[in-house]
Amino acid sequence: MNHTLTIQIPDNIYQTIITEAKTQAKSPEEIVVEKISPYSFQDKRSLDPLFADDEIYEGDAPIDGALNHDKYIYNEHPFELAGFTRWE
Repeated sequence: MNHTLTIQIPDNIYQTIITEAKTQAKSPEEIVVEKISPYSFQDKRSLDPLFADDEIYEGDAPIDGALNHDKYIYNEHPFELAGFTRWE
């Protein structure tokens, strides 16, 4: 099923689409659909650099890594970074 979508785009983008359409002997609509299609079916996690690879760390890790990640990453607690002292 096809749908009609009306959008406003800047002149420079419109001219780029028209030029590419003429070069490839396609309609402007076909060019736009070709350009946006890869993004509509892409796994959203692959856009996030955190999830961009398939690497898995197999070594030892602290069990409280989520709770104390600032301590492990920066060797300080966020309160200490802000100039506060912690109550232990």
